[in-house]
Amino acid sequence: MLKHSVLLLVAACGGGKANTERYAVGTYLFTGSVLTGSSDCKFDAPAGVLDGSKILAPGVIKESCPSGVTTTITAEFADHIALTFPKTAKVGDRLYFAFELRNAKDERLTPTLSEMGDTKLAEGCTAIHDLDRGGAQDTGHDPFMSANAAAAGTCKVSIDIELPTAAGVKTLHAEQPVTITN
Repeated sequence: MLKHSVLLLVAACGGGKANTERYAVGTYLFTGSVLTGSSDCKFDAPAGVLDGSKILAPGVIKESCPSGVTTTITAEFADHIALTFPKTAKVGDRLYFAFELRNAKDERLTPTLSEMGDTKLAEGCTAIHDLDRGGAQDTGHDPFMSANAAAAGTCKVSIDIELPTAAGVKTLHAEQPVTITN
């Protein structure tokens, strides 16, 4: 019985297999935080792919951590933004304007690094107030913009983020209306 339990636990935990992740060129690798301290992980990448923890170009990055966890990170150009916040809310709700960077195949690129994005409310928006930054990288969550649903109505929320591409720098843009109800 114990033998089978150990095998089940190893299978459930991935059996020591390496992790794989995708990151957007122009974003940063997680190397620790003020709250958790340094991760002490090491990154190995071809010349020109990394500058410290900033990803400069597409390529494969190997991460090795003291815990024994290894991760293969594919760095690639982001193609578009996928908005992940609700399209409706009720008056009094707190809205969290999170988004994901995606590649041309619509695969999620991590981390989101929402603090790199510029979140705006459409001019004349009266349904949503107090746009402000929330969250913190040190909590293990990406910082994000948030606001209060103040009155019934609809406001367009847009997010722009400037990132490198093969042809230079490009501003990715996404927008969606958010309807506030009583």
